[in-house]
Amino acid sequence: MARLRAVPAARGLPFVDDPSNRDPAYGRARMRLLAPVLAADGVTPERLARTAAALGRARCVLESAAADFLAAAVTIHPAGFCRLQGKAYRAAPAEIARRSLGRMLLCIGGAAYAPRGDRLLRLHEALAGGDFKAARTLGGCRILPGRRGILVCREPQAETGTISLQGGGQALWDGRFLIRSSAAAGPVTVRRLDRAVWVRIPKEERQVRAKMLAPAVRSSLPAFCDLDGVVAVPHLRYMRRDNGAGKEGVYSAEFRPARVLSPAAFAFAGTAG
Repeated sequence: MARLRAVPAARGLPFVDDPSNRDPAYGRARMRLLAPVLAADGVTPERLARTAAALGRARCVLESAAADFLAAAVTIHPAGFCRLQGKAYRAAPAEIARRSLGRMLLCIGGAAYAPRGDRLLRLHEALAGGDFKAARTLGGCRILPGRRGILVCREPQAETGTISLQGGGQALWDGRFLIRSSAAAGPVTVRRLDRAVWVRIPKEERQVRAKMLAPAVRSSLPAFCDLDGVVAVPHLRYMRRDNGAGKEGVYSAEFRPARVLSPAAFAFAGTAG
């Protein structure tokens, strides 16, 4: 603080001394008041900087290990869900498994931050314990046991509702899917493929597509609708017959999560010593 004051003073520049810098209601002010006490016990700024550098290096290692685990044990699907190998999860070090679980929930759920604390720990313990038999929800996701691995999909009730789309337009639906319609298409509403929307698809078409994806996944897919019913569900390769002739690619929904499953490596700039 003294150095900050000295620089403008030496150059004859006016400055304002913010009184909040001395107000103990703020964390930064409390730390300044504690600094002499901490330094007397050897907790100096230099020592704190070295500790932060060590933690930064450790985080780099953990982030890299989590990325390797995700690449080996998780399969992500264009319909916006992923499958986790339960055996691999149970065998992974706890810290790597928890970090990876948080990344999966971020990617599939679309939240700004991964769940933390006790809620994430309880889910991790359920998955790592080898006795995971009942579906759970966390971070805007549903986590379900299955024969082909643990399914992590969007929690339908957490989705952001409906949007309107004109022909030749595009928009981000539910913060996860980039939806488009070509100029050949008319105005539509994009909404979740819940049961009320699903039953508006002709029965024979439903029978064909019911086995393509798990019901938990299907109910969270985007569906293009107009006043006459469901026009298209791209992830089920469905297009209503009166719209389908010669119109491949008229409607599309591309999974574009705000947080990818394995982001770029954590960048850390260390200091000498």
